[in-house]
Amino acid sequence: MLAGSLGVGIVIFVVAVAMIELTRGAGRVAAVWPANAILIVLLLKNPRRNWVALLTAMMVALVLANIYSGDPILRAFVLALANVAEVCCVAFIFIYQRKIRFISLAGISTLIVGGFAGSLLSSLIAAIGLYTTGENLVVSEALVWFSADFLGIVLFTPIIWSLADRSRKFVSTSPDLQYILKLGLLCATTFFVFAQSDYPFLFLVPPAIVFLAFGGGVKAAAIGLLMITAISLPFTLAGTGPMHLMSAEITSKILALQLFLATNSILGLAVGAASSDRRRLINHIRRSRERLSRKSREQQEMLTKAHLAERMAGVGHWTLNPSTQEVDWSPEVYAIHGVTKEEFNPMYGDAVMFYAEEDRDRVRALVQRAVNKAEGWEFQATIVRKSDGKRRRVRSIGDFLLDETGKVERVFGVFKDVTDEQVVLEALANSESKYRTLAENSTDIIVKFGLDGVITYASPACEILGISPEDAIGLSTLDFTIPEDRPHAAELTQALFQNNAVDTSVQREFRAKDKHGNIIWLEGNPKLIQGEDGRPREVISTFRDITDRKEREQALAEARAEAESAGKAKTEFLSNMSHEIRTPLNGILGFTQLLEQTDLDDEQKLLATRAMKAGRLLRDIVNDILDYSKIEAESIQLEERAVDIAQLVQDTIDLVHAGRDSQSVPLTSTVESKGALIDEVRLKQILTNLIGNAAKFTTEGTVQVSASLEGDLLKFEVADTGPGIPHDKLESVFEGFKQADNSVTRKFGGTGLGLSISRSLARLMGGELHLESELGQGTVAKLVLPFKPAEVPMSDFRSTAKTPQLAKLKIMAVDDVAMNLELIELGLGKFGHSVRGFLSAHDALTSLSKGDTYDVILMDVQMPEFDGIAATRAIRALSAPASQVPIVALTANVLPEQIAECMKAGMTDHAPKPIDIVQLNALVSSLTSQSAGPAASTSEQLPTKDPIEELKLKYRDYLSTVPAEFAAILNKEDRKVVLEEIRQLSHSIAGSAGSFGYTEISTAAFSLETVARDMSKSGKFSEELVESLSEFIRVTEQLVA
Repeated sequence: MLAGSLGVGIVIFVVAVAMIELTRGAGRVAAVWPANAILIVLLLKNPRRNWVALLTAMMVALVLANIYSGDPILRAFVLALANVAEVCCVAFIFIYQRKIRFISLAGISTLIVGGFAGSLLSSLIAAIGLYTTGENLVVSEALVWFSADFLGIVLFTPIIWSLADRSRKFVSTSPDLQYILKLGLLCATTFFVFAQSDYPFLFLVPPAIVFLAFGGGVKAAAIGLLMITAISLPFTLAGTGPMHLMSAEITSKILALQLFLATNSILGLAVGAASSDRRRLINHIRRSRERLSRKSREQQEMLTKAHLAERMAGVGHWTLNPSTQEVDWSPEVYAIHGVTKEEFNPMYGDAVMFYAEEDRDRVRALVQRAVNKAEGWEFQATIVRKSDGKRRRVRSIGDFLLDETGKVERVFGVFKDVTDEQVVLEALANSESKYRTLAENSTDIIVKFGLDGVITYASPACEILGISPEDAIGLSTLDFTIPEDRPHAAELTQALFQNNAVDTSVQREFRAKDKHGNIIWLEGNPKLIQGEDGRPREVISTFRDITDRKEREQALAEARAEAESAGKAKTEFLSNMSHEIRTPLNGILGFTQLLEQTDLDDEQKLLATRAMKAGRLLRDIVNDILDYSKIEAESIQLEERAVDIAQLVQDTIDLVHAGRDSQSVPLTSTVESKGALIDEVRLKQILTNLIGNAAKFTTEGTVQVSASLEGDLLKFEVADTGPGIPHDKLESVFEGFKQADNSVTRKFGGTGLGLSISRSLARLMGGELHLESELGQGTVAKLVLPFKPAEVPMSDFRSTAKTPQLAKLKIMAVDDVAMNLELIELGLGKFGHSVRGFLSAHDALTSLSKGDTYDVILMDVQMPEFDGIAATRAIRALSAPASQVPIVALTANVLPEQIAECMKAGMTDHAPKPIDIVQLNALVSSLTSQSAGPAASTSEQLPTKDPIEELKLKYRDYLSTVPAEFAAILNKEDRKVVLEEIRQLSHSIAGSAGSFGYTEISTAAFSLETVARDMSKSGKFSEELVESLSEFIRVTEQLVA
């Protein structure tokens, strides 16, 4: 309302200023004043609670308009008050005459009276206000004020009302040609009269306005008056027109013009109102005739329908004249009695004789009571049809009509044969009794409800909800649903009626409160009851308590979620452990291999060899655990390619043979060379486990490996002469972390995962693995796989006896840890390779861009700013030959999805950490189709000082500066930057420290890296970060002290 009042105030202000400035001439008072008419219409069309706001807005607007026109504040206030008083006077007169229609003769008359009274009151207040504020009391000014206000009310109020009246009920809907011609005639006449000053032709205007108003009504009259004012006023103010035939001042001429306009307004509006009333009366008469005609047709239609309904329903009607005993039957009554109108002219006594003897006296008594005591009746009785003698059950309803004296003049009623209905009702009663018994004894809640959801029947089982069947009637099914489930329940119910079908795929499960206030689950099973038109009318639904089932489902879901969470946690743990174990193991194996190539005495060589075996055993254990986890997670992807089975078996035997401590038991094979499409890596893994187990447990005799082709199956057998396995243990050895005898673990070591992994891989490849064994007679492992023939290129049939060609490779190594680069340079340098290290991917790319050529690139994956994956993509985008160089990923992340990400980026292969220098040499040599061995005797190449030991001391000196680096990082303001730099530095130290054997520092660095990575998500420090950093500094200072 505030915005509306503000808008009204602005409109009043603009109109008032315009009228004062444009129409007041040389005087103080405006000659035309429509502002009051605007507010009168608004007041009459708004509730009285809004009047105060509207009047206040008008008051403020008029005060501001008067001040703007040069009046002092007090005078401006008094003049504005005069206008408000005028508006209130007119409005209250209309309120007093509540039943008056505005656009009518009575309404226009009331407007004229109210306008006169209001303008008179306003003129008086304005004159007093002008006098008290220093103006001379001039009667002409008061008359101009009165005439301007009165004219404004009479002229503009009907126009504004008509324009604002959206209903347009009593005015013409659209202007036609006749209306336009009449309005044009009025405008031309007015222009002719006021465009000249020689003749007093004012008398020509009233006929024209009457002509227009008579045909167009109040709205046409109001528009015509507006046009007269718009034409006459400018001419008069300009000194032209009949008014200037007067020898008087301009004020008198304005008064004369206003009197002329007021006279024409009264005349035009009166004629227009009378015309509107006439048109309304004509329309009313026309509508009344149409309504009468329609009612007549409807009555005739109703009579016809009544006859048709009588025939369809089998209901007849009759009338009895008590004074003459005459009876009038409808055709249906004749049919019920089995007679026709032609053969039977009933009288009262004859009609009663149709009733069976046992009902006849009762019927006579009811009719006599109706006649004597003016009472109606309703009864059922039996009649005997005259045509066929059959007994029929009939129902009769009677009533009466009294004459002027209060006596019964007529007795009338309806008559129906209900014999068939009686039979149906009895059958329905029996059926209802049967089903009610079922419903009342059912443990499911049974309800019936209509389209509005209101229950009309509820079975006794609803008492579990704390309400009786009687109290449930009239409630909605939604009333029993808890608030959280009501929108879902309402949506399902609405869809049920809209689709006119029950969607069995939708679960209709809701929660409700039982009589003890506990939440229970109910499952609905609705059945639509349709009407004769096929549309749903009501629903019968059962609701079953499924709380126990939902609790079991919830427990199952929670267990599944816990299992999934545990699986995810295990995957993350294995990924982290892979990184944390392999990184220090990289140093152990790498430096041990380098140590073995130095001048050592026999005892030192023995110790170095044992250290290397322990490291490889630890590596194999980690690999087994990771493989077992990947098999459990079903994340292993097979990569089939064409391989030579004989060569694969021989390579596997050679691998197992090379790793044996004792080679007293020979490993032999009888395998025919055949090409097969198979996953070479996984088949080697299975055979390595089987042959390795046979060699490990066989101390005397032989280990025989054979392969044969039987149809489309490829069969492998690994037979040994070892101790054998008891029958009851043959299956348990395939379970994870189990062996046939616990003493085996103590004697031979191992995780007990080998056979479990092998059987899982065999089944993944579409085959099977099982054991056959007798105690003391050895064991036979039988592996069966599908055979897919393939052609193997001759180059793949490698001879194991061929001596590899010695070649030096130019290798690029990229790692953000300098110590890791030095380790790779020293390790691969032993095999004659030339290694050039780069501490950042940017430097490596610069070297390649300059045209430097390399045979192989070793790329660390986890580097700050520009990691190995992004660097690989950048290298592959270069031009040849740089884009074609094989790239090997150096990473501790060996889970399938992590390796797949490296391969997708364009890497050729990967070398897991910890790095095995020998395997790394074999990998880089295979990628370039070359092989390399030691360049010369190590005794000739080794310097007098051990370079590995010097590198370790150098790294120890570097560790002494690390606490200062952390202190510098902590002094930075941006916490996210601080956490990221802590993470990067700790990651770098974690990998390199483990390579040099500083396990405690590596572990602390890994812990600090994990905490910093977690904290970087929120950008906030925590006590855990402080503790991890303190622990790292403690172990570092303890080492360098």
